[in-house]
Amino acid sequence: MPMKTTKTQGRDTKTGKTEPKTKVAARGKGGVNTGQVANTPAGKPELPPAISTDAIALRAYFNAQQRRDALIPGDDLGDWVEAERQLVAEKAAG
Repeated sequence: MPMKTTKTQGRDTKTGKTEPKTKVAARGKGGVNTGQVANTPAGKPELPPAISTDAIALRAYFNAQQRRDALIPGDDLGDWVEAERQLVAEKAAG
């Protein structure tokens, strides 16, 4: 009967070889995904500063207030995503 191969924490238990790790998208300050691949070795360019979660939370709070005052249905996640979209667009515009 052929031996089954299972993977445990990136290691092939049949051969004992470790697979190379893949790069993941970097997160800037505040845990916001910048969509760029992290460069950790010295001499590599650093990521641009990201929008903080505090700034997103504040914008989402005010967006939610305006939405509720206008009696528009919605939820916290939608307010958060819209706030993040607005701040990213403002940052890109300059």
